[in-house]
Amino acid sequence: MINNRMNMSEIEFRIAEILGRSAIENDMEVPKDVQQLAQATRYLATQLRILCKVEIGDEKMADVILKQAIDILK
Repeated sequence: MINNRMNMSEIEFRIAEILGRSAIENDMEVPKDVQQLAQATRYLATQLRILCKVEIGDEKMADVILKQAIDILK
């Protein structure tokens, strides 16, 4: 469980890093809609992890999907 939390934290950090870097590159603060997108992404990631654990029995599958999402955001 701790390893999964570390993975989740790492994924959340990467998403925040990507969104923040985009704002810095555009010389602006992180807009409210981007902050809301980050919050929604975290919520969806949590729900995905729960769904994978309960319905599929494979919580690690959520990490694979989320890492692919990070690649898309890049």
